[in-house]
Amino acid sequence: MKRATHFFHDQVAVHGGYVYKYSLDLKHREGEGKASPTEIWVQPPGTPAVGMAFIKAFEATGDPQFLQAAVDAAMALVDGQLESGGWSSSIEFDPKGKHADRLRSGKGKPKGKNYSTLDDDKTQSAICLLMQTDKALQFRNPVIHEATV
Repeated sequence: MKRATHFFHDQVAVHGGYVYKYSLDLKHREGEGKASPTEIWVQPPGTPAVGMAFIKAFEATGDPQFLQAAVDAAMALVDGQLESGGWSSSIEFDPKGKHADRLRSGKGKPKGKNYSTLDDDKTQSAICLLMQTDKALQFRNPVIHEATV
């Protein structure tokens, strides 16, 4: 599990987040469609699902490597939260990208979409990962804690 986490965190993640599928050479990435090199997916089995696997590994072992991977996934969600407070299917971290949205962080596209969705466990799974990460950090990370409440 440690080797897999190291690989996923250091080689596969984009800005701490994940998509659904990867080619063996990691050149092709997909969520519900082709993902850009700077895009992650929120809808499960994307970033929140992977982050929750890291949280469960941390809870089972106490190994800080798993917690750090979960924190990075949670921070990707924090950085990609919409101004409206929730999330959509994916997060595009390039403000010039085709799917860039208006982000709460101010780093998105100023006139991008701003539609939070509850469909397909998008916003709910993001909140769940934030809450579980906040708890694992004993509520001591002010950025994650503020995004959770």
